[in-house]
Amino acid sequence: MGTEIFEAPFSISTFFLVIITTLIITYFLYLALIRSNNSVIYLIDFACYLPPDNLRITIASFVEHLHIGGTFSTDCSEFQERVVERSGIGDEACMPIALHELPPEGSFKASLEEVEQVLFPDR
Repeated sequence: MGTEIFEAPFSISTFFLVIITTLIITYFLYLALIRSNNSVIYLIDFACYLPPDNLRITIASFVEHLHIGGTFSTDCSEFQERVVERSGIGDEACMPIALHELPPEGSFKASLEEVEQVLFPDR
């Protein structure tokens, strides 16, 4: 048993050339695949609800309603006041009819009327 040296049927430079060529072809096939994958974009029509002017309330009036209404504790009222001040809601903001009343009406009927007013404004 002698020492036999195994000779590769191709040289190392040929091996690297095949690897580099394969990577280049794979890269260009990947680019062609990405470019041919055109995604379709659908535009959807939308509508924004514009409430009537009688639902507008100033921030000061809203905060006053929070404190006078008696529905919330002092801590909750102060927290809501901070949230409203920091949220960027302006004096032209609109609130539901239930929040304009003192004390605020939280009944199912008032909630249903509010939802119907927003979803079906033409009725």
